[in-house]
Order: sequence, then C-alpha cells, then structure tokens
Amino acid sequence: SAANLKPVPTRTGKAEIVKASVGRAPDFALGRDSADLDLLSYGAGLRVILSGDKELEAKAKEKGWLIQPSLAR
Repeated sequence: SAANLKPVPTRTGKAEIVKASVGRAPDFALGRDSADLDLLSYGAGLRVILSGDKELEAKAKEKGWLIQPSLAR
C-alpha cells in the first residue's frame, strides 16, 4: 500500500504521484474541478468529470471526456 503523502498533492502533483506509484497513466480518472485537469490530461483511457466547474466542462467537451451531472447542490 502507498504511504500517505503530506502535503496532499494538487494540480500537476496528482499526475506525478500516479506516475511514481503506478508507473503509467491511469485507465480511469475522475475529476471535479480545474485542479484535476493535469491528472485527467495524463494519458488516455476513460475520463469522467463531475459538472459544476465551467473551465473543466469546456475542456471535457473539447477532449471528448464524459460529463456526469453533479448530484450535490
């Protein structure tokens, strides 16, 4: 199991941690805001975003990623 990282990685750090831990791009990535853009852009495979962040939604439409309507209000 992976050790807990402190501080918690954000933005480009998420993709770097996946690469260091797994050694390749993930087959599936889920994002909820623009801070997840680097992770979602790393590699190929199924990419899903939760609606609510207009910048991320625009990028998802451009890249052909799935957009899941957020259930939170």
